[in-house]
Amino acid sequence: MFALLHPYKYTLTVEGRYHFTTESGIEYFAYFLDLSDYSPGLYTFNFERKELPKDDEKKAPGCNVLDTICQILSDFFQQKTNAMLFVCDSTDGRAEGRRRLFSRKFNSVNDGSFEKIDRDGRTAYYSVYSSLIYRKDNPNKDDLLAAFEQICADSLIVE
Repeated sequence: MFALLHPYKYTLTVEGRYHFTTESGIEYFAYFLDLSDYSPGLYTFNFERKELPKDDEKKAPGCNVLDTICQILSDFFQQKTNAMLFVCDSTDGRAEGRRRLFSRKFNSVNDGSFEKIDRDGRTAYYSVYSSLIYRKDNPNKDDLLAAFEQICADSLIVE
């Protein structure tokens, strides 16, 4: 799926978290949380930047962060029964931009083996942009779609 990427070198910690550092010294962590209570093989994906000292807050994030995230996802999808729920963080008001950026990257690297379904919603306090990504040949596709719709219905006012 993800050819021609230029990821940072990353490691997988004992706790199951991926760790990488950009050329400007910013550290990132990425991890998956099991949502199999909703559907077999369903996970949510999270990544976060290590808190920076006040003086470093304006450092550039790094040119290959998105490529690295895509490579981690490619590793994750080596098991064809996996599916991923992706929710864009909206605490800084940039969730919609994150979703557009991720969608462009997904479309540019998807070899046609994957489906991505987007849902926009809102809570009483903020907007939420979520996506479900799964292999087209996933045998649990119907369950995944139903679980995604249920999660969105339970958590969001879908627009």
